[in-house]
Amino acid sequence: MLREANDILVERHSDGTWDYVGGAGEISFVDDVVLGKSNSAITQRKGWKVEIGEVVSLRGGSVNGPTSLYYDGYTTNGFGIRLSGIWKAFFALGAEEGNAWLTFMRENIDLRYDYAKSLYSGGEMEGSTFGSLSLIVKKMPF
Repeated sequence: MLREANDILVERHSDGTWDYVGGAGEISFVDDVVLGKSNSAITQRKGWKVEIGEVVSLRGGSVNGPTSLYYDGYTTNGFGIRLSGIWKAFFALGAEEGNAWLTFMRENIDLRYDYAKSLYSGGEMEGSTFGSLSLIVKKMPF
């Protein structure tokens, strides 16, 4: 579980003027970060991730903050799949260690797919999705 609290450190007045706020502003480290409580003056982000065998990861999170910035907040969830964990399992189950091509693939190549969806309803963020396919090449010999 991850928690983060932000304050823009600006106090806006109804007449259109503003003042800078010193220190940590409205953030209370214990209440807002450690205990996960929130107040209307800060932006709070929360997130979690569970990964199974370097193959599949499940993620979720939320953003809550001043209404004018985040439309009363939103939540997200998603998942990821990694090839590197499948390579490791393949070798753990007895794949031939002497095969140079398979060893190179296990040690140097990872293919990842990640997907996330916003669970916000209403406004321009409704139903937003994100997907990515990443090829990671490590330790190239040149």
